[in-house]
Amino acid sequence: MSLLMTHLKRHKKSLMALLRLYAAAASMTERNGCKPSQKVFELTILGICNRYLKKMTADAGITKNVSFHTSRHTFAVLTLAAGSDLYTVGKLLGHTSINSTQVYADVVMETKVEAISRISNYFSNL
Repeated sequence: MSLLMTHLKRHKKSLMALLRLYAAAASMTERNGCKPSQKVFELTILGICNRYLKKMTADAGITKNVSFHTSRHTFAVLTLAAGSDLYTVGKLLGHTSINSTQVYADVVMETKVEAISRISNYFSNL
């Protein structure tokens, strides 16, 4: 696993983030000839970001419509479904308010079903 340092700028706030890249993502940066100090993608314009995503999905054989919004949404939902807490997911997404992250939590129905199941199991064992 490789590490990638990135600069995030949201509105007036600027953050630095250190992200782990798995082998598949790391191989994409190497294939593009990027050095550790270089930007992998120029993502300052949403249209450019979506163009990169469409090319990557086509290269991967994915036929669904993918955009920056759907990729963020998928990341958030999968991260929450894997057991991460709202606070951590919110920080990874760059949210300043937990309320913004709670929108993604509403999608994770499996977690809700498990919580109800645990309550049922608890009372059935009394």
